[in-house]
Amino acid sequence: HRPADAPPEVPDQRRTRGPDLAGTGLVLLLALLSGCAEDSLRRRSLERLSPDERARADLVAAGVARAVVAVETWFGQGSGIVVHPDGLVLTAAHVVPGDQAVVVFYDPPERIEARVLLRNPVQDFVVLRLRSPTPVPHPHIAAGALPRQTVLAFGRDDRGALHWSAGEVLIPRIALPIDFAEPRPHDGRYFRDAVVHRAPCFPGDSGGPLVDLQGRLVGIDLIAREGEATVAIPAAPFAPWFDALADGDPVPSLQPTPPPGRQEAVELFLHSLPEPIRTQAQVLPPDVAIPWAWRALLDQSD
Repeated sequence: HRPADAPPEVPDQRRTRGPDLAGTGLVLLLALLSGCAEDSLRRRSLERLSPDERARADLVAAGVARAVVAVETWFGQGSGIVVHPDGLVLTAAHVVPGDQAVVVFYDPPERIEARVLLRNPVQDFVVLRLRSPTPVPHPHIAAGALPRQTVLAFGRDDRGALHWSAGEVLIPRIALPIDFAEPRPHDGRYFRDAVVHRAPCFPGDSGGPLVDLQGRLVGIDLIAREGEATVAIPAAPFAPWFDALADGDPVPSLQPTPPPGRQEAVELFLHSLPEPIRTQAQVLPPDVAIPWAWRALLDQSD
């Protein structure tokens, strides 16, 4: 019981701040554990390489490091790759939702403003042009991916550190409906000629380059299913446009007009499946066929 003339109680600041500090500490701990898990998966993927493959992978990483950039916008951060000496950078469209971005180079550090030169929301890529191009060695473009080919996935984290992982190509070419991985209403969009591989990728790697052991750019990574596989789009189909873009010449957008309907997207996906998965998937309803076929493809590749 407090006397009537007693001074008002002052809240115990140590107690009131305790939950905030505990919550912050928990967030930091979870972030640390997540980063450790990601690093562990990347490290294990590199340990699976043969000594010869690891030596070649190290040379490739040293060769492309300067061309692998961070791409920053108000929306967040992703990764990208320099694809032309006139300051063209290739990354994922969902990394750059607006018309502007900041491209961050490392070794030495440099921040350069960039604008969107070409956007293709269907295939989820953009080409950025640096406002002040800087000479950076960039990889040649691979003609395509091969089954069981070893590839390397690169990205930059929010501190600018280069990270990379290794894995095999599971499916070198497939028409993949976008809703195979994400719970969103399907609008008929699909990745045309997608590459599916097993190099681990994580948030922040979107738009980062997928490179073969010859140092050639196979494509850019878009969607990662942790513990399963990563979907990339190949660079070869639109590589011939880079010179035209640098010169200011018009190029097609690759966006289907009109966009394909759901049925067409599903049929394209089913048609690109190998047998006997295709035959079994064709008798299933589309909503069942897509996830079932995806799982069957992964099981077949194990």
